[in-house]
Amino acid sequence: AQLASAKAQVRSAKASVTSAKSDLANAVLRSTIAGTVASVDLSVGDTVSAGSSGGSSGSSSMSSSTTSTAQVVVISTDKWRVDASTGSSDLANLQPGQVASVTPDGASEAIEATVASIGIVATGSSDGSATFPVVVNLSGEHSSLFSGTNASVTVTVAEYPDVLTVPTMA
Repeated sequence: AQLASAKAQVRSAKASVTSAKSDLANAVLRSTIAGTVASVDLSVGDTVSAGSSGGSSGSSSMSSSTTSTAQVVVISTDKWRVDASTGSSDLANLQPGQVASVTPDGASEAIEATVASIGIVATGSSDGSATFPVVVNLSGEHSSLFSGTNASVTVTVAEYPDVLTVPTMA
């Protein structure tokens, strides 16, 4: 009886090892995008379910596929965008495809960009005026950018070549 009990304990231990090996083989987190791990909010023993994520964006801030509620944040650094906003008085002059320049805080040179989209749903600002979201995509590769950085955006709404300008003080 003692031998049978010991054999049962060995079978149980082997089953536990097999189960642990299976759990270890399945304990791989895979991102749906190629990128860089920006933050990890996990502790030993935490369980992560597939597909859990959330989104965030900020006015005039650099972003690159970020999420604020995920346990592991992976950012794609091959495509950059700026989530900006504009007032209602400038809204009629903006169109997707317009040339823009983006100057991240602390940078000395602007980066070429293009207006990707202009939102049609206004949000209220602190002074009570309506602002509309504008997404600007940066062109090229940028190794010196960081997700969450503030930036200034200038959109070219019209160009007039070969025009002489005279200062108003003249």
